[in-house]
Amino acid sequence: MARSVLPRALRPVPPCSACGSRLQRHHFRPSKLTTLEASGTLKVPVFTCPKRCPGVVYVPPLREVFRPPHRTVGYDLILATTFLRYSLNLDLETTAANLRAFGFAISLNTLSRLATEGLVRWGMLCEERLPAWVEERSWRVLLIDGTVVKNGPTTFRAIDAFTETTLLAHQLVAEDLDGVMAFLTEVRCRYGDPDLILHDLSPTLRTACGLVFWGCPQQEDHWHFLQDLGPKLLVHYLPLKEALEKDRGLSRLVHWSRELPVRGKGSRDLEGWERVWVRLALEYIEEPRTRKGGYPWHLPYLEVARRARWVLEQTGFLLSGNVRRGIAVAEVVRLKEELTRLLRREGVRTDLPRVESEAVLWEAVRKAMKLERDRRSRTPVGPLTRADVETTKRSIEEARARFRGNGDWAVEVDERIGRYFEAHEEWLWVASEVEGLERMRVTVDMERSWRGNRMDVRRRTGQGDTGPEMGPIVDRKPCALTVEPPNG
Repeated sequence: MARSVLPRALRPVPPCSACGSRLQRHHFRPSKLTTLEASGTLKVPVFTCPKRCPGVVYVPPLREVFRPPHRTVGYDLILATTFLRYSLNLDLETTAANLRAFGFAISLNTLSRLATEGLVRWGMLCEERLPAWVEERSWRVLLIDGTVVKNGPTTFRAIDAFTETTLLAHQLVAEDLDGVMAFLTEVRCRYGDPDLILHDLSPTLRTACGLVFWGCPQQEDHWHFLQDLGPKLLVHYLPLKEALEKDRGLSRLVHWSRELPVRGKGSRDLEGWERVWVRLALEYIEEPRTRKGGYPWHLPYLEVARRARWVLEQTGFLLSGNVRRGIAVAEVVRLKEELTRLLRREGVRTDLPRVESEAVLWEAVRKAMKLERDRRSRTPVGPLTRADVETTKRSIEEARARFRGNGDWAVEVDERIGRYFEAHEEWLWVASEVEGLERMRVTVDMERSWRGNRMDVRRRTGQGDTGPEMGPIVDRKPCALTVEPPNG
């Protein structure tokens, strides 16, 4: 945190403006003190020049920071206010109401300044203790990431990957090379060189880390790697999606399902229950599209096509049984016609088998790299030791060899993903035998932390836009995004 943002109250006593001598304490001025325990008196020192330069009198502005006039607040009340605002994330009105319940009537303006004071002092505490705390650690993994929020600049942060302790956080106008290098240079000046740097696939961040932390190994985030691999591998998935949605193909089935009954008229109403079955079948086909989860980790339209194919097969069995029983249900016949028409579309007929083959390779790569489908899963990723890396590479190569057997189109896709693997080879497989270090290959903890910070801002301000608030918070409490102070 730059010294220029510190309030005047925290700056040291200046020298004599006339002769430059160090000012000495001359006497004290009493000031009313309010703490959580009781009211009392605080003696504020008054400084004068030892050479008696005329007009040189300095009174620390601390007692004027938290007015009403002639009123100073104790550190315990500052800490309590900061805790209510930025740990419990209460708004100003609720914070004031909680303090009034204990007999402290403080204006909202004063509460805001109290919380700011607490953040500044917390940042100073972390700046003092964190370097020594980091120095004591046997292995240091630096996780670096930035996030862009609406109406705000890029918020950049460096954390200790083992403990998720925020070491430094700043706001950058843009994630360009100069800004990132300046940030990383400050990190290095404070904490030295780490044993490993973990970040996403940003070329700017990769270049800046190589220039500032020369010779330090860099590990690229495997989640981001697979995220970018998806469109290069699953090249026929989006055409399949477009073919299924063309001319309201799926939407028409959804609207039709809502017109069908939800139950039959009785146990002997076979035709009625078959209509209910048609509704359930249509809802079963549509269900994957209702799930949350992003491409390429989840492929809802591939699941839709597979379910439609299975329902079409079951519809054939049902119609055969109806022929033997001498009955005909128009809705079952229409279901078969609709699904047959849907699956025989040009894009669906040609792309569905290819997407299925691509999905098999995608799953093989994901499992070989020991990553779950749920990107923000709290389940720890599996470790990749040096021996595991060789096994992982071999498994991926075997899966790619099987995939190439699907034809020339598969060979073309495989060449594309092969070039992608080669481009990231140097930063993708940085493995170590050190306990715990082999798991440091994803930035999910950082992204989860960003999400938590934004949710805290929304609770504290009652607004959905987090950009204006994230900047001051990061600037004022560079290390206080960590809940617990280092070394207690």
